[in-house]
Amino acid sequence: MKKIDRLKRQIKVAARREASAMRAGLEADQSALRSMSPADARRGFRAIGVPRFLYKYRSVPRPDDDVGVQQLRDLLVETRLWLASAPTLNDPFDSHIEHNWKLQGEEARKEWMKFIRSTYGISSAKAAALVPSHYVADPAKTRAVLNRIHRELAEQVGVCSFSSTARNTQLWSYYADSNHGFAVQYAPALDPAGLFARRINYTADPVVVEGFGVGGDMHIVDLLLMKGIDWGHEKEWRVIDPGHSNYALALRPEALTGLILGLNIQPAALALLRSLLDERRRRYLPMPRVYRVKKPAKGQRLRVESCGDLE
Repeated sequence: MKKIDRLKRQIKVAARREASAMRAGLEADQSALRSMSPADARRGFRAIGVPRFLYKYRSVPRPDDDVGVQQLRDLLVETRLWLASAPTLNDPFDSHIEHNWKLQGEEARKEWMKFIRSTYGISSAKAAALVPSHYVADPAKTRAVLNRIHRELAEQVGVCSFSSTARNTQLWSYYADSNHGFAVQYAPALDPAGLFARRINYTADPVVVEGFGVGGDMHIVDLLLMKGIDWGHEKEWRVIDPGHSNYALALRPEALTGLILGLNIQPAALALLRSLLDERRRRYLPMPRVYRVKKPAKGQRLRVESCGDLE
């Protein structure tokens, strides 16, 4: 059992080392992005296809829902985004992989030894002593431990999702309480480090990993940029932190540029939103423009019109 636990720790250590390297690279990129002017950031983002605006749909909590109101204050007054743990996302296949480990016997032993040597820089003899025989004999046991470790690593990755459209009726139904809520508009160029979002790729194929799959969180980040084709209508983009999850990321206040009201938003919800925007104004923070969703005269594509005030 001690040997098995040691092996599990080895796989996690290898993955976390690569995650740390990736995060260090990300932080270096963010440092460069912070120094960019909005015009330069806009040109750079346009060149790689990042939309001018990203949207986050939200429902409005009841006024007596203290937790919900505080979360809304974080969003609208503090200009914070919540980066959730990857396994808590609403798609059950998010970050899911299938380990295709089929090796056994001498082939499996060699792969384990190679991995252990590369992780710790130890001799073949020492590495051989760390390989438990039942992993070598039974590929299913190796697949099980790799899947479990993958899930544990996925819990450490923070994710915040957006859409590139504010006109999708399904998104207003799913995420904005059947049009009783609102959407927040963000301009990535006004906070290129915080809103360095990446596009989701939609695929019909499951993700299969050969071998250990311990490019670690790099593999997990790649997985979090892939979803089933059934989700394609969401036009999703994600901000991903490969090393931290379940925390509030503070954005530059000016990056929150708009508030879009749903078709069915109610007076109580408007009153709560108004009070939070008043709080934002009292802090002398940049104020978002207010828009309202409208039904089109023809067709089913929603319109977004400026309305000037929360009335």
